[in-house]
Amino acid sequence: TSQKGVSLFTLSPLQAARAIAAGLLMGAAAGFAVTYHFGLLTLLLAFAYGGFAGEMIRRASERKRGAKMEVIAGVTMVAGALGGRMLVAAMQLASQVHGRPPLGVLDVIASLVVHTPIPAIALLIAAAGAVSRIRCS
Repeated sequence: TSQKGVSLFTLSPLQAARAIAAGLLMGAAAGFAVTYHFGLLTLLLAFAYGGFAGEMIRRASERKRGAKMEVIAGVTMVAGALGGRMLVAAMQLASQVHGRPPLGVLDVIASLVVHTPIPAIALLIAAAGAVSRIRCS
């Protein structure tokens, strides 16, 4: 293989850290976005957003590709979405005196699937879209 092909899949620690940070931020944005219910349109928007997020993650890593980047994209999208939702819930709970939900901050995770599974499916589609963008770029 050529030197250019090898460097395309070689990820430095700094590039990995930048990709992880971008993935967590893009995942957090996806976690907030699925709280707005647009029905089945949410699923189409999630796939488009996943492709956009994958491109941003790829650019943060200086356009690296490969299995490591795919794992980083998928894991950080899901972790960012769940972590972002839990962080906002924790801040809201800290400011409340009465009326705390029984599950605490985990209530926002349960809300992804309690009334309708569309938000949880949308998050998975967004993560899959990000992974596919890295794979097929």
